[in-house]
Amino acid sequence: MSPWFRVSLLLLAWLVHAAAASSTELAVNLSWQGPSECQDDGSVGQEIRRIVGDSLPVPDDELFVDAVVTKTADGSWAVSLRTRVADRTGERTLIGATCAEVRRATALIVALMINPNVRVDSGPPAPEPPVERPTPRPAPVAQPEQPTRTEQPRPESKAPGPQVELGLGALAGLGVLPEPSGGFEASAGVAFSAVALELSGSAWLPRSRVSDSKLRAGGEFTLLGAELLVCSRPLTPARLGGCAGPAIRHMRGEGFGVSAPGHASATWAAATVEAFALLELSASFWLRATLGAEVPFRPPSFSLAGLGVVHSPSAVAGHAGLGALLRF
Repeated sequence: MSPWFRVSLLLLAWLVHAAAASSTELAVNLSWQGPSECQDDGSVGQEIRRIVGDSLPVPDDELFVDAVVTKTADGSWAVSLRTRVADRTGERTLIGATCAEVRRATALIVALMINPNVRVDSGPPAPEPPVERPTPRPAPVAQPEQPTRTEQPRPESKAPGPQVELGLGALAGLGVLPEPSGGFEASAGVAFSAVALELSGSAWLPRSRVSDSKLRAGGEFTLLGAELLVCSRPLTPARLGGCAGPAIRHMRGEGFGVSAPGHASATWAAATVEAFALLELSASFWLRATLGAEVPFRPPSFSLAGLGVVHSPSAVAGHAGLGALLRF
């Protein structure tokens, strides 16, 4: 055998081997686009070749595959595939927990397009480069995109507005009239978040006093009053509070037991303080109990004709009350 013949045989064998190798190449044009942490390192093509194998001839038309990979808000991966064979096109989206999962899913879809009868479990997958894997997530599932829910801002809570308060009650007092006496009180006020302003008026039952100089002669006294108070609103479960403010007193005395009885009247100012307790019967109806004291400024002395000085208010007087309070 001549050397030239041997060289010709070797050249012919190389050409046959090259033609056989080229016949096993897949007619797939794959374009992969994705972030730096999810690039195609060649494993997609290897996985396609592993699944398809060499049992089928090369397709007549080349398969074009465009893969666009994105990372979703919850940390999973999504790949949008666009395929084209001749004049036939298709689109689909796959979701996986990791980049490796969407690469394998892409390879499976392309392999099924080449040969729908391939066996998926025909062998172990092609080795992949070591990557840092996050916490395992559920298997890839194609899911429709959910509309994003926009939370509506909650309306800001407004502070409660002022409340109108109306009160009516009974009084008992000592130190202003000659003897312990009872009376009635009516009030109106405006309550804010921490304090309340209250204007009240009172009328007392008349009381009499006999003159020290004449046993059956003396004077009968009537009393009217008004107060402007600043009160703290009770914010504790005990519903206790206090009030303070100026007061006006007007007293009139009528003499009796003498041939020509006289009369006298006087008006003076006083400072008053009181404590109160509330009992809630409903959201707008309350019971109120009060206990207070007052100090008069320049208390008058009542002198009646023919009797002399009959009465003078005490330097410190006290009062108590019980009534109803309406809030709205």
